Amino acid sequence: IEKEVTYKSENAGYININSIPENILSGFMEPVKRTIPIDLVKLPLEITKTDWTNHESASKLVIANLLGSWNEKYESDTDVVSQLAGEEFSEWITYVREILQNPESPVTLKNGIWSVSEREELWRGLGPRIFDDTLEVFKRCAVNVLKEHDPMFSLSSEKRFAASVYKKKLMYSQSLRKGIAESLVFLGNLHRD
Repeated sequence: IEKEVTYKSENAGYININSIPENILSGFMEPVKRTIPIDLVKLPLEITKTDWTNHESASKLVIANLLGSWNEKYESDTDVVSQLAGEEFSEWITYVREILQNPESPVTLKNGIWSVSEREELWRGLGPRIFDDTLEVFKRCAVNVLKEHDPMFSLSSEKRFAASVYKKKLMYSQSLRKGIAESLVFLGNLHRD
């Protein structure tokens, strides 16, 4: 076999740079670097951050921030919103839904639960829009919501895990209770300048 191969091609089994086909050799060459011409590169759009303190719906956002979170599926929660907003929930929520459409919205909605993020920043900006009459209504609402006894505890300890089966649930949502409790912390710790 060796003699036959040598007879057919004296360079069989031997490779040098000149014997490699061009299409294989090009795979080992360093690629030519190309750049996009400067005049074709667009500058990034300048992003302006929404100033919620001067937004047209800032007064509605004050109420949302005071509540922190609520569940629109609970009628008791929407009643608290109405009391605090001084208007029907259906009217007030249309403004909050518009705020929700903003890409930088501090308000989120998931499964009927509304939440406000960046609350501390909003408190600092929207704090001057909270007036004494609003605080009085908030105080009444907070007392009513937070003093509610959990009916789950009227069941024996063995049955408490199934409180929902026994229709023993709070009148106000956990979301609202948590949001109001956080608001009380903000009211106690953030000072006005």
